[in-house]
Amino acid sequence: MEIEVKGIDSLRNKLKKLPQILNQATNQAMFEVTETIRSTAEDNAPVGIYTGGGELKGSIHAIVDNEDGKIVGRVWSDKKQAIFTEFGTGPRGQASPKDLPEGIEPVYTQERWFIPADLLAPGVAEAYHFRAIKIDGQVFYLCYGQPAQPWLYPAIKENKDKIPEIMSKYIEQGLGGV
Repeated sequence: MEIEVKGIDSLRNKLKKLPQILNQATNQAMFEVTETIRSTAEDNAPVGIYTGGGELKGSIHAIVDNEDGKIVGRVWSDKKQAIFTEFGTGPRGQASPKDLPEGIEPVYTQERWFIPADLLAPGVAEAYHFRAIKIDGQVFYLCYGQPAQPWLYPAIKENKDKIPEIMSKYIEQGLGGV
């Protein structure tokens, strides 16, 4: 008895293409995931009405990298105030409610600090109810920190249930061409 299998070469060729197709599909899916999180984080970012507003909002970026065979998506801000906004500062930041990822435990300074009045934009001291203190003729504002205004972690949590659906969509599209 003789058995002939037709299309084996075609099948082999398709199987050889699978890793590249899956890599491309995963990359596209991760791009959509990071862009979705970035967009939500941008929507969540507070805008300081007394400081020009929108600086944090406009500094949120997303990128997808291939590192050691792993596709990694990152969402971040390059502004130094981003972390202070997310977690808060001083005793007020520590006392403010926030939902933190497991393993993240910020350490807050418990001391007040002074901000030279000439470093603040007009209206900021009043908006935050800073108390003015004059030292050797120079005005400073007494500060006990700012409450947390989380913008990034809530964006991740809000979108995490969408990730499997997004991944499936791109993988199914990629496999549809095989």
